[in-house]
Amino acid sequence: MNEFADEIAVIPKPRDMKQNEGFLTFTDKIPVYYSQNSYCPIIDIFQQDISTLFAIPFLKITPILSEKDKRKAPGIHLFEQDELEKEHYKIIVEENVIITASSYVGFLRAFTTLSQMVVKGQKSIKCPKVMIEDYPYAEYRGVLIDVARKPHSIATLKQVIEILRWYKINYLHLHLTDDQAFTFPSGAFPQLITEDQHYTEPELINLVEYARIRGVIIVPEIDLPGHSRAMVQSMPD
Repeated sequence: MNEFADEIAVIPKPRDMKQNEGFLTFTDKIPVYYSQNSYCPIIDIFQQDISTLFAIPFLKITPILSEKDKRKAPGIHLFEQDELEKEHYKIIVEENVIITASSYVGFLRAFTTLSQMVVKGQKSIKCPKVMIEDYPYAEYRGVLIDVARKPHSIATLKQVIEILRWYKINYLHLHLTDDQAFTFPSGAFPQLITEDQHYTEPELINLVEYARIRGVIIVPEIDLPGHSRAMVQSMPD
């Protein structure tokens, strides 16, 4: 780990980070050059991060679809490097920002790191000039939430997913059934659900997609044969 890593607040700490002198400053717009439309949700999330963190209404992220190498132009440039692992990314901040990754989630992790690094200036945001290379120490980094014993709304779960994305946690394990409630919708056995404490199929489909574009995989758990009192009460036969 480089000695400068403690000076920039990135969580979790990147595996390697070298800080140089000075800052790269953006005042009105930040062009983002990308080669695939599938990366657009990442750019939207980055815009939301900047707007939430700094409340600078005139600072806009401008996506620019381009197959040409325009790395000399001011802005943020995305480059694919196939040999990198899925969550492995590199960031170079000098006269512009160069981000290298091999996958959607790799670019997502890089933009999250970028959001954590930037600071507010005088009618601008500034990013320290830095070189970062990072990838996770563990492939599975998860959080479990018991939604059967303690109800949680879809809105609350989406807030949790945003927090998981920010800290680069990639799995959300949902404990969907227990003695207290059966919250998972069943097309084959619709009577299983606990009234006033269950999710609908469209809600869960929406939640899975919401999580996916934020780099989080949802792991649904139906706890059987134990912890099944709610199910037995609904279908005693």
